[in-house]
Amino acid sequence: MTSKEQFIKNRISEMSNAFKVVAELSEVLTISGDIDSVMWLNTQLNSIFERAVDFATSMESADIVEKVKELKVKELPERLNSLEIIDAYKKLLSLKYTNIETDNFEEKIKLNKMSIDYNWEEEIPYLMIARELYEKEHYEEALKLCEYILKITSTAPVYNILGDIYRKLGEYGRAIENYKKYTEMNDGDEEAIETLNTLYEEALQ
Repeated sequence: MTSKEQFIKNRISEMSNAFKVVAELSEVLTISGDIDSVMWLNTQLNSIFERAVDFATSMESADIVEKVKELKVKELPERLNSLEIIDAYKKLLSLKYTNIETDNFEEKIKLNKMSIDYNWEEEIPYLMIARELYEKEHYEEALKLCEYILKITSTAPVYNILGDIYRKLGEYGRAIENYKKYTEMNDGDEEAIETLNTLYEEALQ
């Protein structure tokens, strides 16, 4: 390893370790439900990651920088393998942020958006936002988000949310169609089957 490569490895390792320390503190605060502090620490985590990308931009080739930005850690050279620390903690925090309990609608949306920023391939925060929008009667926004989710994955809960939305909008045909898809994917969900039967009765009235 050249002296330049060793220098890059040392600096990226320092940034990764700094990210780990702040991420561990953020994880502790998610458990205590200190949402304001969690959101503030999130800005610090983003700042550390941005510094790592800026450093890579000044020292590495363009193709490697793009991989750093997307945290494609398995495709990075050995001198950058410490970025796996950031990658692992981003995915961990993504799930932690989604599971924080709060009755505040705006906070819940922000937390789940933070979760998406950390792991956009994880479907749970998208579903959580869609459910929150539905609960607040933002049906059109929830519907658009569900349509987007279906472009990412054909997961069962999205059909349940779609069924709920179309039921509220009085579009019984679409509601039944989505509830049926959900019950087919969750054969043992008796509550969903009961809801579907009730919906058939509502559609006939």
